[in-house]
Amino acid sequence: MSLAHLFNLSTTEWADHPTLPGLKIKGLEGRATHPHLSFMLVRVATGGVIPRHAHDAATETVLIVSGRGELCLGVDENGVAAEVAPLAPGIGGSVPPGLYHSVHNRGEEPLEILAIHTPPTR
Repeated sequence: MSLAHLFNLSTTEWADHPTLPGLKIKGLEGRATHPHLSFMLVRVATGGVIPRHAHDAATETVLIVSGRGELCLGVDENGVAAEVAPLAPGIGGSVPPGLYHSVHNRGEEPLEILAIHTPPTR
């Protein structure tokens, strides 16, 4: 018997994000299958937004799979970002715990993001 957890991106169903309306996710790894991280594919609809948020304890590492957008970092209560980074396929980065951030889909197709949270958020 294998101790590995295998998943298939093409057969994993899209689900609504539990706390962010309008977002779709494919949960690939989580606390139940990996004690150190959660791993998901996130889909932001054309014109959609992942609103301002921060993770208390988790570092979020992302890689853009498709689409175009902006990552806003250091976002204050008024929605003003200290830094804005363009997002396109192949671009990735990490957001440390406590840093408020948001994502805006500025392209003409859904923005798909591979997201890893360490420690796991789900």
